Amino acid sequence: MIGRKYLSQVLNLSSTLLSTVGKPVVMQRPELKQYARERGQLFHFGSSETYSFGPPQYPDEVLYSLQRRFGEYQTPKPFVAEVRDVSLIGLYPIPFKRGNALVEPVVSERNLILNLFYSVVDSRLQHRSLTSKDFDCACLLFNSQSRGVFHWMVEDALRAEGVLRYEEKTGRRPTLIIPPNPKSWQTETLELLGFESEDWVEWDAFRGKVDRLVVPSVRRIYDDGVVSPAQTEWFSERMVGGAEGQVEASKTSSRVYISRDDAGRRRLTNEDDLMDQLGDLGFERHYLERMSTAQIVSLFNNANIIVAPHGAGLTNIMFATDASVIELRPNDSYSWVYYVLSEQNGLDYCYVMGDDDKEGTDFRVEPAKVIDAL
Repeated sequence: MIGRKYLSQVLNLSSTLLSTVGKPVVMQRPELKQYARERGQLFHFGSSETYSFGPPQYPDEVLYSLQRRFGEYQTPKPFVAEVRDVSLIGLYPIPFKRGNALVEPVVSERNLILNLFYSVVDSRLQHRSLTSKDFDCACLLFNSQSRGVFHWMVEDALRAEGVLRYEEKTGRRPTLIIPPNPKSWQTETLELLGFESEDWVEWDAFRGKVDRLVVPSVRRIYDDGVVSPAQTEWFSERMVGGAEGQVEASKTSSRVYISRDDAGRRRLTNEDDLMDQLGDLGFERHYLERMSTAQIVSLFNNANIIVAPHGAGLTNIMFATDASVIELRPNDSYSWVYYVLSEQNGLDYCYVMGDDDKEGTDFRVEPAKVIDAL
């Protein structure tokens, strides 16, 4: 297992090399668009967006790490590019065009480096023949981070809008290249978006060729976790629409507590004590690992108040409307992406800080602070 600190150092060093001596072998967004415009296809849709973030209502003293996110952001006008004759290399495939690694299909330089890194160190390489797969028209929805719910949703599944825009424009539906042995929530997401099993192929090769690689633009400001509000609105409407008919009208409380008791870390050690008080206020406890994706979408869409420890389950606040979110945080070292998602989707947000346990894997919060936030 690679230590997080060591991996961070590798990423920083590799990023520095890519931004200096590595420039000739990396095709960034401007070069990609120019190449597609001249030798493939390129079209824009929608519009650019400008929006701003401000402080949450609670607590009074906001941490500096969160204050840094305040301000105005802009996401550029989205596009879909088609690049001809692309090679895919690696267990976590990197697209190459004439020796240039394409960044946009794998979301970021960081993911490109991780794809390369894990393609080298992943032990599965020892057990997989160096097979090849060829595609006529395909879109890559797979990188080394795709096993995480947040990354899958905001870096892969969200780009389905661009795939469908491409199909409307050209009449061609690209084959979706997804992770091998995908999790049920990954294929269920695609089904709710309107795709069928014959629309995707699991990447179980080491190399491949794509005659037409379809590249929807990444509508995310990566370092700050900001995702296009218009894109998340499209995604939410599509997912909620797909879930209708699969799930009975919600009979659960609109006051929702999301448990991490089934997770390996960041569990709330005094969750039962907290639920004793939340239960009196009409809250119900839910375990997302035991629910289908359609059930999860329906749960969040019908929620009025959502309380949850920091974790990937909070990604589903994308499906909430007119709700309040209370994030329970073990410490200040974790990302503020759920504050960002709440702000850009018009949800009321606040946070409650807790205390790590001795091992640093789980934590506790004072129930009185959560009640105060409510």
